Amino acid sequence: MYFINEKPGDAAEKRGYAIYPDDFPMLAATKSDFFAWKTGEDVHVETTLMGKALFKKLRAFELGNGGGA
Repeated sequence: MYFINEKPGDAAEKRGYAIYPDDFPMLAATKSDFFAWKTGEDVHVETTLMGKALFKKLRAFELGNGGGA
């Protein structure tokens, strides 16, 4: 299963919005627009990307060609 922008989503739920870098800790730490990591079979993603750019980064991560931990 994919979990995308969990922490920014929590912030948006509480305040009505999420802001970078405060609500994107993995992106702020890596100074990137995409960071993904696996926990068991699950993939967690923090990103500001959308559409084709997001799918391109997800595919690269799945193939082991970068994009996160």
